[in-house]
Amino acid sequence: MKTSFKTLVGAVLSMAVTALSAQTPEMLEVMCANGETAGTNNSLYNDYFPKSGPAKPLEAYEPWKALYDAVPNFNLALYLNGEKILVAKCDQAQKGGNAADQERYAKELQKLCDDRIANGFATKTVPAEAIKLKKIDYFKKYDLDATDKGVYDRYTEVLNEFRGGAQPYYISQWCTNSLKLAKSGQQDKNQYIEDYMKSTEYLDEALDRYVLRYNDDTTKLVAARVAGQDTAKLFRAAEVTKGLMKGARDNKMNLTSLFAQSGYADVNTLVEIFAPQVEEKKTDLAFLTNVSKLLGRSAEGRETDLYTHVADYSYQIKPSMEAAKGLAKAALKAKDYDRALQYYDEALTHAIQPDDKTEILMYEAAIYQQEGQKAKARDVLRRSLAIDPDQDTPHVMIANMYASSTGSCGEEKPALKSLVFVAAYNEMQQAIAHASSDEKRAAYQRTCGSYKAAFPAKGDLFMQAGKTPGQTHTLGGWMGVTVTIQCQ
Repeated sequence: MKTSFKTLVGAVLSMAVTALSAQTPEMLEVMCANGETAGTNNSLYNDYFPKSGPAKPLEAYEPWKALYDAVPNFNLALYLNGEKILVAKCDQAQKGGNAADQERYAKELQKLCDDRIANGFATKTVPAEAIKLKKIDYFKKYDLDATDKGVYDRYTEVLNEFRGGAQPYYISQWCTNSLKLAKSGQQDKNQYIEDYMKSTEYLDEALDRYVLRYNDDTTKLVAARVAGQDTAKLFRAAEVTKGLMKGARDNKMNLTSLFAQSGYADVNTLVEIFAPQVEEKKTDLAFLTNVSKLLGRSAEGRETDLYTHVADYSYQIKPSMEAAKGLAKAALKAKDYDRALQYYDEALTHAIQPDDKTEILMYEAAIYQQEGQKAKARDVLRRSLAIDPDQDTPHVMIANMYASSTGSCGEEKPALKSLVFVAAYNEMQQAIAHASSDEKRAAYQRTCGSYKAAFPAKGDLFMQAGKTPGQTHTLGGWMGVTVTIQCQ
């Protein structure tokens, strides 16, 4: 076929302007099945993707397909535009009820994902794992052969390879799909429990990665601000990472909620399933860590012998946050509080995620409170709040310690002793402001009401200490807190 001068010019221009080019001059001369050269087909299909105005992906299919079949390593744009073209073809066939075409283009779209990776066109922003997971999306949406089990098997293959390197959304989808199969009788419940353990493990890996990345982002941001540099780009990067952290946490919370409601999550069932496996798998660190996490979700689980056994075996292999927490719990059972604190301190050194750090610090605070060391307990709770100021529990714990300190606030006069309830009230107001649910908020408000009822009477305060509302007073003893006086 004779090529026109206009087409030749277009092909030459495409060499200069086609984005994301990887093609060589030799590639441009390759003849395609439609009788045109690769360069010509590249120009022809790109005419349907103008820089201004709407794209026409359906019309671009023929020249694009000819180029793709002949030179699949032409450039990255071949895959980016090809994806748009084939999605449009699939949508058209699906909408028109043309099953044969839908199946054809669905298979082509999935092959396109494989070829993109095989020809080296995965990128930093769209790596191989993201492309493989996108392929599963297309399988689910368009492939007439897709079944729940088929989708699950494909997820399993990809996630076994990439673990926490995959996007949290897909990890969550995989586990949710496993639960669906278990509920429908297509899969054993033990497989779902195993998948749940793996999914939380992978999500923790993703969270650890995002937390470290966010710390790096914020360090660079602070340094740029100090140096007086433009921080807009760094700020956007930090916000993106912050969003990724939130997404991973949300997916983890959702999976935990589904697991709790699954009917497979009660402690007795977990012990029944895993206790017989422990001796055989006592050198399998991943298994031990996952069982420890599962049981560590609830107070009842942390009380089981299995929890301490897996922690002990895990710690012998490699000290970790979960193992140290398990051994701390064993020390608590033995009322060895000093040893428990040592293990919690060790767990803290292994913790990366803020949620893990705040949880460990609250365990430590509870020990200090149990031993009557309220000042140390409060200091530890303040450290927890410094990591995550949006918590409510630390404020509740401090408020309770204040309210129970009328005999240790360094005051002798009853009216001044009653000021501990003002301190408790102020702290509980912070808990209300950060309550995670309406139910909690209502409970905190009721507690505030009981504290307010215990404020000193105005007359008693003046007669006993010459104090009036609005003045400040510093409570002594372990408290050392200054309050603005309020009365009943």
